Amino acid sequence: MTSQKGFIDLIITKLQEERSLDHYLFVLPNIRSAQALYRAIGRMNKSPGFAPETITIDQLFSKIAGLRYADPSHQLLTLFSVYKEVAGYKDPFHKFSAMGSALLSDFNEIDQGLIASEELFRSLKQMGEMDAQFAEEKRSDLIKNHLKRITLIEKIYPVFKQRLLETRQGYQGLVYQKAAEKVSQYLEKRVNPHVFIGFNAFSKAEQAVVANLLQSENQGFIFWDIDWDLLQNEQHEASHFIRQYRKEWSFLDRQQIPSVFKENNELLRKERGIEVIECPGVLAQCHAMAQILNELESYDNTAVVLADESILPAVIAHLPEDTSKGSINITMGEAIIYTQGASLVRQYLALIKVAIQRSGVVPTRLLLPLLNHPLLEIEKRAEESRKSTVELSSYAYLPFFDLKDNNQKLSSLLIKFIDHLACAEANLLKQAVYKAIELQTSYLSSDLSLESFEELVFSQIRTGNFSYKGDPNSGLQIMGILETRNLSFDRVIVLSLNEGIIPKGKNDASLIPHEMKRAFGLPTYKEKDAIYTYYFYRLLQKSSEAYLTFNGQQGAFETKEKSRLIYQLETHSILRNSIIYRSVYFNQSFHKNKEDKVKKNEAFKESLIALGHYGFSPSSLSRSISDPLDFYKKYLLQISSYDELSEMMPLNIFGNIIHHSLESLYKSLEKPILTAETIHQLYPKVAAFTANAYTKEKVIYDREKGRGYLTYEVIKDYVTKTLEADTSLCKNQGDIELVLLEEKLEVELSLPEISPKPFRIRGLVDRVDRINSTLRIVDYKTGSVSASELKIETINEVFTNHKKGKALQLLCYALFLYRSEKWNSVCSEEVSAYVFSTKSQTYFPLIEGKKPMSLTPDKINEFEKQLKQYITSLFEGDYFSLDKPE
Repeated sequence: MTSQKGFIDLIITKLQEERSLDHYLFVLPNIRSAQALYRAIGRMNKSPGFAPETITIDQLFSKIAGLRYADPSHQLLTLFSVYKEVAGYKDPFHKFSAMGSALLSDFNEIDQGLIASEELFRSLKQMGEMDAQFAEEKRSDLIKNHLKRITLIEKIYPVFKQRLLETRQGYQGLVYQKAAEKVSQYLEKRVNPHVFIGFNAFSKAEQAVVANLLQSENQGFIFWDIDWDLLQNEQHEASHFIRQYRKEWSFLDRQQIPSVFKENNELLRKERGIEVIECPGVLAQCHAMAQILNELESYDNTAVVLADESILPAVIAHLPEDTSKGSINITMGEAIIYTQGASLVRQYLALIKVAIQRSGVVPTRLLLPLLNHPLLEIEKRAEESRKSTVELSSYAYLPFFDLKDNNQKLSSLLIKFIDHLACAEANLLKQAVYKAIELQTSYLSSDLSLESFEELVFSQIRTGNFSYKGDPNSGLQIMGILETRNLSFDRVIVLSLNEGIIPKGKNDASLIPHEMKRAFGLPTYKEKDAIYTYYFYRLLQKSSEAYLTFNGQQGAFETKEKSRLIYQLETHSILRNSIIYRSVYFNQSFHKNKEDKVKKNEAFKESLIALGHYGFSPSSLSRSISDPLDFYKKYLLQISSYDELSEMMPLNIFGNIIHHSLESLYKSLEKPILTAETIHQLYPKVAAFTANAYTKEKVIYDREKGRGYLTYEVIKDYVTKTLEADTSLCKNQGDIELVLLEEKLEVELSLPEISPKPFRIRGLVDRVDRINSTLRIVDYKTGSVSASELKIETINEVFTNHKKGKALQLLCYALFLYRSEKWNSVCSEEVSAYVFSTKSQTYFPLIEGKKPMSLTPDKINEFEKQLKQYITSLFEGDYFSLDKPE
């Protein structure tokens, strides 16, 4: 059974010495605390008796204020209505939602802080005016717009409050403000003494109410669950608020029972093991948790506390299946927003938006991942659809284009889609859609945009939770950190103890600057950090064993850092002696027991011969060396791949557009001669020729906005930078004569021992030019290129080293030129080869040894010989290895 001995037991014992418990009204942070209180009373009193009344602090303030708490959606939509009325706002709801949420948060803090709003808004405007006076011209315009917004919000604030009060509702701050105003009237009703248990930080409104109740004629009680030694430390964040109240509230000295118990001093005096566990990611933390739980004999007195509640699905997936050690109770519930079902609904709506924008025509690569998702009970049909669609077309037609401004039809379609989801959250998702329909009818009848309806749906999903059944009295308890208040556990496993999670740090979205908050006594990130520091130490104080995990995974764009709370333990003169360290690492290497391979039977050889007759491309030859499995699937089995759902343009299309743009630009010249002057004439044409390349590739990405616009700009930049690189080349080495551009060439290879019909090598040569007396073969690459990929010691190396694929391709292009009747005459001069990186605007030469390779006839003859030997080797032996070379 979860241990509640200690703090609550002491309170009950001391109160019962004064009078019967049913004489008091117990005020607690949450319902779970009230349950803990009742269990303690039952445990300590064996004879029957009347249970005392308990109430949460939110319920108490609602009762005193005479107001109900407005639903979050109702708050936001009411604020939107007021904003439109006062400001003449014309934009749809979805564009207001983020700002509206920030305003609600600020209003909540203003009212809970009992702030004189007129003075606050006046100060905000004065600060803005001062900033505008000394700001640069560009920034000055921004500040002036901000000032207009502050003036507008000042007008909206009282109207919004009054609109809620007319329906006897309020957001939390408004309810708390009204409770502070009406607490005297409440006390006139001769209420029982109030006993406040386990609180830490109070807002100004809470302080006003609590102080009045404690000083009333009935003289209530307040008991702080704080370690006595922490309370004596004037510098420690954990006791910051309680020290402050004990100094300011002199009436606490008259409280018959001390508000803090000296006996409550286990933090530094109790023996405990503290294990700090570094894990590379969320799953590794869950794996560490599972290891700890598997080693326990019983789950009793054990809590898994999630500093980051979004990882609950991963935690549940890693829970041990052994039920003999006790039950598992999930107090916090699972947020629907983090489920796969919610993710699929968002994906489905995104697909509908694409269909509406493009008159029903969408790329199949966007559709197929949705159809093939395991949560959809249409897997067989999806597989048939995948095969037929890929074979027939790269696009699919979805009759969604008529859903624009038709949310009634959209909601019906969404409900039908959710009906296909094989997941527990399906009913809750449907309820979110029904609620969104109801809200739209009541508040947004004139706003029928799909985006606004989507925002309504997800506003409901964000606030929805699964409720799990379990026994809160025994077994393993899984909860968020707020739910640990007034609860004690012998063994705690705290997950996600990372900086930015606990404490959260500077992540407030507020219109009120930090210094202004400090001036008006509003809570800043520092006060919020102190609140979570208190929760952490209170949890640690009661435990005998503590396991603290943090994500130490190093990312490309961020580095995970363990929480400062762990650093505090490590530097504490006493607690650091209890710490042991452990790291959980997964072995990332993969050792296969046997080689992946396929038998070179008749079917294999026939496919290879068919490919040879059709024509090996330089890229297929390169893939056969660098990625045999991909070569086998794509070129021998002819299995077409399809892209995963992505808003990003595929790399092959990205590269094709650049190739087409450069080809068209250079071919537009009257003469195929590049000089600094002629190239300069091409710059104004870049946008038009790039747009034409989009049309040629039948690109469906919108290049006017979003990621499509960014991609379009990057492509134009790559094309422009290529022109600049050629301009620099002309200035340094002379004019460039364009010999050929984007030319399809091929060569025949006679392999009579394999097939009487010759094989072919075929490909598209990007560019051949001439500078002075040197003929240059140029291959454009839009990705990253390194000089080492173009450096070889011998020609044979391109067939034995999988990293030399780009060198192999250049040698193939040289072979094309030498064996082409049309172009072999140009090879009488010195021939060299280059890869041009459009990303870095650099020409990388093909290097042999330490010098640029001169592609002489002898070199080409040697390459052709080696190429024949390599193709012949593909037919030799019993097996074809599918393993990638290391």
